Amino acid sequence: MQHYRNIFFFLGILLYFLLFSGYIVYSYSEKKDEIIKNVDKELYYAAINLPLLLPEGFHHKAMKPQDYTKKESLQHIKKLSQFVATTRLQYLYALIEKEGKFYFTASSATPKELESGKDLSDYFNCYEEADGRYAKVMQTGHPDYSNLKDHWGEFRTLSMKLIAEDGTPYIIGADINLDFLDDAFNEAWGSLLLFIFPIIILMLIYLFVGVYFHLRLEKIVRNRTREIELYNLTDTLTGLPNRKSLEQDIKQNSHIHLAVMNVDGFQVVNDLYGNLVGDQLIEDMTRALGFFIKDENLKLYKLHADEFAFATTKEMRQFDFLLLIERIIAQLEEKVFSIDGNSMSVVVSVGAASMVDSPLINATIALKEARKLHKKIYLYESHLDVAAEVARNQEVIAQIHDAIKHERIFPYFQPIYSIESASIVKYESLMRMELSDGSIVAPGYFLEISHQAKLYPKLSLIMLEAILERAESHPEMSFSFNLSAIDIEDIVMAEYILRTLKSSPVAKQLTLEILETEGFHSYKTLAMFIAEVKSYGVTVAIDDFGSGYSNFAEIVELNVDYLKIDGSLVKQITTDSHYEHIIMAIIKFAKSLGLQTIAEFVEDEVLANKLIEMGVDMLQGYYIGRPAERCEQQTF
Repeated sequence: MQHYRNIFFFLGILLYFLLFSGYIVYSYSEKKDEIIKNVDKELYYAAINLPLLLPEGFHHKAMKPQDYTKKESLQHIKKLSQFVATTRLQYLYALIEKEGKFYFTASSATPKELESGKDLSDYFNCYEEADGRYAKVMQTGHPDYSNLKDHWGEFRTLSMKLIAEDGTPYIIGADINLDFLDDAFNEAWGSLLLFIFPIIILMLIYLFVGVYFHLRLEKIVRNRTREIELYNLTDTLTGLPNRKSLEQDIKQNSHIHLAVMNVDGFQVVNDLYGNLVGDQLIEDMTRALGFFIKDENLKLYKLHADEFAFATTKEMRQFDFLLLIERIIAQLEEKVFSIDGNSMSVVVSVGAASMVDSPLINATIALKEARKLHKKIYLYESHLDVAAEVARNQEVIAQIHDAIKHERIFPYFQPIYSIESASIVKYESLMRMELSDGSIVAPGYFLEISHQAKLYPKLSLIMLEAILERAESHPEMSFSFNLSAIDIEDIVMAEYILRTLKSSPVAKQLTLEILETEGFHSYKTLAMFIAEVKSYGVTVAIDDFGSGYSNFAEIVELNVDYLKIDGSLVKQITTDSHYEHIIMAIIKFAKSLGLQTIAEFVEDEVLANKLIEMGVDMLQGYYIGRPAERCEQQTF
């Protein structure tokens, strides 16, 4: 029996060794991919700053070698080099194509090159080692991330096409040395070797100590099991107890006071600054909340994403609990967090449940109500019963079916004003539903429920047909309409839309608005859909930009025409400089790619003038015109 135990033990060690080795190989691959992804992001954000470092109108159609003296060219080199010195970049440069060859118009240099004056890429120096990737980028307009080897070294490089103010295309490039990949490789394989050696030692020890080794191994397993159990109850980012830990605590104390807190607009931080900054903000908030919670009878938990929870650990009056939560929130919102040179403050919403069954579910319901009513804290009450909400949803579903049957789904039209032409240039088509009593309701009344009932695709088709009919009767007007991820990722739905647009004589009058807050599972599918509709003359806008999940690099890949800045950001710019900086960043980003910006929710003259001053291209909102059934009635 002992003999078989030994065989199984050795086989177990061998299997464990193979699995762990495979895990290390996989971890190395993942680490390498992560490094490359972070490098590509750094290349991109550095590259889009290049136009800002050069004189205004630097790139233009009539560029020639005599435009700048060698001294002036050296000044450009030094300016780019100073910027590069603040990054991990090796080189940052711009190229222009002339008669099939590429010429440097500006480039940074290393300190050694600047000191020696050798290997400097002066204005209009021909890049003899340029390969086909630059011509491909010029032709397709798609950024190229790849490895490059030339006489300057071996790099990870980005080549991206930009359009100058007069329409002249040019290439911006950024290079990072890849030597650190060798270090990552050595570190990963070093970990593997460090693992193999102890396993061999353990096997030899087992040959001599037998039973002792088994007992020791069992002890290690027990310790590891306890560590895993603890890990499963802890949030990996903050080290706080997680949702599972909270659920266990609730089972042991059903008469708990509980508050669930969510950060309003947190996704904007991830969109503009990246997930690393977002994670750092969550970590800083965790430390601040730990400092603010001075009462030992209150425990802090980290739930998913940007959500926290506070729970009482001992008896406490409801009034005292809510007062404590209010104090913590006030301190948190007063604090200014500084991350990577960016000053940030947070605004939160809280749902609370006190001495009730299912406190976590009820606190979450109260949080939803707090956000809907724009309240800082909302305490769960029995009238928020889920059963009542289900009954209301059923009533709305019946109303949608009735409206579809009796053709009471139709568009209203809201004008979009062009600052350049000082005129109304298009109308956004907004869905409306007429109830049986003749009242008209906006999508906020029924759209979310239509998604749940799988009626939304039918509503989208009705809207598309109505808009095409209106466009045919008004050939002088342009119209935009919304499509969601559901529409585009539904193969049957997408195919119908594409066939309809392909055969429509008014496709060129249409703009497709894609909701940026919708979660797309496949950006490749979305990009292919956009490319096809654009081939029919349809223009494309990203709607509610700044409120969703996607990052700037993905917008570049989609090749859209407009960015519609989310109204929740626009409304804040006259009272909060933080939102003004966010919108300025979006405008600069759009202009660097030749995209036009449309500001939504423009409700008064002060806001309109501020947006015009900031450089927005178009305005939309009640100040321009309210949605109306007849677009020809709109004036401004």
